[in-house]
Amino acid sequence: RSWAVLALLLSSYGWNMMLPAGVKRPAPAPLAIRQRTNRLRDPETGYQRPVPKEADFALDIFQRTFPEVTTEEHILIQRWEDMVDVFQSPELVNQLIEDEPSILRWPRRTARNALHYLEIYLGEEEAKEAVFECPFLLTKNAKNMRESLPALINVLGSKQKLQEVITKYPQLTNVPIGDFYKAMGDMTAVMGNRQAALEVAKEAMQRVARSPYVSAVPGGYPVLIAIFGTLDEAHRAIAREPLLLKWYGENFLGRLGTLRALLGKEGAQAAVRKAPYLLLEENQRKSRKFELAFEAIENLFGTEKTREIVGERPELLALGWKLHRALRFAERRLGSREKVRDRFDAILERTGLAEHLHWERKPRPRNGLWTPKLRLPKGVPLNHGPWSPHTNPLGKGGPARGPWRDFEEDISEEEVAQMREDFPDEEDEVVDDPDDLDEDIDDLDDLDDAVEPAAEMPVGHSGRTVIL
Repeated sequence: RSWAVLALLLSSYGWNMMLPAGVKRPAPAPLAIRQRTNRLRDPETGYQRPVPKEADFALDIFQRTFPEVTTEEHILIQRWEDMVDVFQSPELVNQLIEDEPSILRWPRRTARNALHYLEIYLGEEEAKEAVFECPFLLTKNAKNMRESLPALINVLGSKQKLQEVITKYPQLTNVPIGDFYKAMGDMTAVMGNRQAALEVAKEAMQRVARSPYVSAVPGGYPVLIAIFGTLDEAHRAIAREPLLLKWYGENFLGRLGTLRALLGKEGAQAAVRKAPYLLLEENQRKSRKFELAFEAIENLFGTEKTREIVGERPELLALGWKLHRALRFAERRLGSREKVRDRFDAILERTGLAEHLHWERKPRPRNGLWTPKLRLPKGVPLNHGPWSPHTNPLGKGGPARGPWRDFEEDISEEEVAQMREDFPDEEDEVVDDPDDLDEDIDDLDDLDDAVEPAAEMPVGHSGRTVIL
């Protein structure tokens, strides 16, 4: 009886029960030596049917990309056949799966439903163009797309613009949905009173009311209008950083409050207009970064001058801890705060921070689109940049170290005068006639001929040049 129970458990749960705790199953074998499924059935008769030969390519790509996935083969084949029924071509489906194998990880009809809502809001041909340009769209939840796509059209203004945006930022097909009524509390927090919030949102509300779709917008859109001050400025920032539409409006308030505390209300608005990426979260403590960068510059220039510098170059706030460490190191290296202040731009060049600013200004996502095909569960590794504790050769807790090139100090006139006072007898001789210089050179040549060659230096001794 015990053997019968063991056989029943093994048949139900497989050989995973035989593995010790914490030991993973080995990756499945390549498709060429894997045992084919016998659970693929005809939906009408219920009899076993052969595997379509065209599906082998897609199964092989999927298995090699995700060897840890243990989804049964007949289920993967059913998902593949559902896509073939939609696109009417096994070759086109195999092309989509080759570009994005994670399509087969989602339940059957996920790709069909996603394409259905894309066709409703983009058109049949435009939807298929978008899908072949970005196959990752087929993995999105259709229920969320049904709400997000009309809200995005209300903001972007046209189907063509919507197609351009979602093919580059497919994560925007799942954005929080809201309206101006729900966002009025956050808009009031930004503007100071409800009347000012209504005034700044008036043009945008009239624009959405004229839309043929439901009067919904992404949840953060009304707050962005309040932050940037006008509808045109908000749309200019959204065109620069479309991922601003991904967040709730209240997500921006903490970083905006920190900028206002450092730069003032008008200064903060001017800064985010020039650098809207400062409002993005990006899994960073950005408020703390702003404070550290502002403190480092304020230590050199004072509060008012620092506000002018940051107002002209708000991207400096994105450096945060890196700028703080580099400037403190430069102050110790050069010996005074004044030298660092006079050579501020040169120090940015010599520490590598000026080059890193180009990375900070790049439109997001700076590393391109993340998909499961990249096999990076925590996302693309961060580019910490020079002078970050993560790139410190002495370790995160060690003294601040990073790229540095010393300045070539020129001898000033005061130092030359001091040297003349210290050595009054050693004055430079001025040669008035070039012929006299030629005669002196000839005398030196005669002297070299008269000197006997020096004896060879004994092994183990080294020569030394002494400058008197």
